[in-house]
Amino acid sequence: MASRIEALARPKPNLLKYPDRRSVYWLDALPSEKNGPTTFALSPRLSQLCQFRRLNSSFQEDRPSPVWTVSTAALRALPSERLQVLARPQAPSLHWMPDRPLVSEVSEAVLRAVPSARVCQLAQPKRLAPLWASAETSGDPSLSEAPRCAGVSPRIDLLATPKAEHRLYRPDRDVAWPVPRSARAAVASDRLLVLAKPRARRALSDGCDPYRVSSPARRAQATPRTLELSAPLARKQRQKKA
Repeated sequence: MASRIEALARPKPNLLKYPDRRSVYWLDALPSEKNGPTTFALSPRLSQLCQFRRLNSSFQEDRPSPVWTVSTAALRALPSERLQVLARPQAPSLHWMPDRPLVSEVSEAVLRAVPSARVCQLAQPKRLAPLWASAETSGDPSLSEAPRCAGVSPRIDLLATPKAEHRLYRPDRDVAWPVPRSARAAVASDRLLVLAKPRARRALSDGCDPYRVSSPARRAQATPRTLELSAPLARKQRQKKA
C-alpha cells in the first residue's frame, strides 16, 4: 500500500484531455464502449404533464355578433314581484335638497327693504389716512407732527441722492434720426467713387489664380512690431536636440 506522501506526490490527472466529454462531472475512468450511449425515458408523470390542456366541455366561443336573437321563452317571461322591487329606482333621502340655482330669485320684501343707518355706515368703504396726515386731519390721536418735522443725517441724505450718470455716458441713439441738409447735398469726390466700386473678380474658368501673390506683396517688409507679434511664445519654444 502506497504511503500518504506517495499519494500526495502523484500529479493531478489532465482533465482537459477529453474536451468533448458530455458529462457535467469528472469521471475517474472512461466509460466502456460496450454500454453504449445513455438512454432517456420519461416517467408516467412527466408524460402526463407534457399533454396540452383540453378545453372544458361546456366552453362556448365568443358570439360572432354583439346582437343575438332572443328566445321566445325569454320574450314571454313575466318578472316576479322581487324583480319588480329591485327594478325600481332608489328614491333620494328625505333630507336631500337640490342644488340652488346659480342666479337666485330675490323676493319682493328684500327689494322693498330700506337699510338702516348702521347698515349704510358698514357699507361705506374704509378710507386709509395718508402717511403724511396729521392727527387733526386723520382723527387719529396716535399720529403727531414729530415725524413730519424730523430731520435726516448727512449720511442718509447722501444715500438718498440718486446716482448720477457718468460724464462720458451717451444714451442710445434713436433708430431713425434726421439727416442734415449738408449731407443730403454733398457730392462724392472721384476718389470716393473709385473706392465705392466693388472689386471685380474673375472666375476660375477665366484663368484667375486666387493663390497668386502680387509683386508689391513679395517686396513688402514686416515692421519690427509685426515680427515681435508673429514670434511664438517663449514658453512654447523648444530647443532642438544636438
